[in-house]
Amino acid sequence: MQKYIWTEKYSVGVAEIDEQHQHFFAIANEIIEMAETPEIPISELLFKITNLSNYAVYHLLTEENIFKRYNYP
Repeated sequence: MQKYIWTEKYSVGVAEIDEQHQHFFAIANEIIEMAETPEIPISELLFKITNLSNYAVYHLLTEENIFKRYNYP
């Protein structure tokens, strides 16, 4: 499976958000690597997927707080 490569075309111009998006790419790429590894313990893969899910919640809360701070509709 092809890994995700961060480029400036994905940038939203907000450093904190761009850094978090880059972190998403990194976690996704780790999951891809794990999925391609023969006989990886399923518990390790599920842990990484859970990590991605938890990070998504954290990230979305960050975005919501930024929207509120700047009265973004």
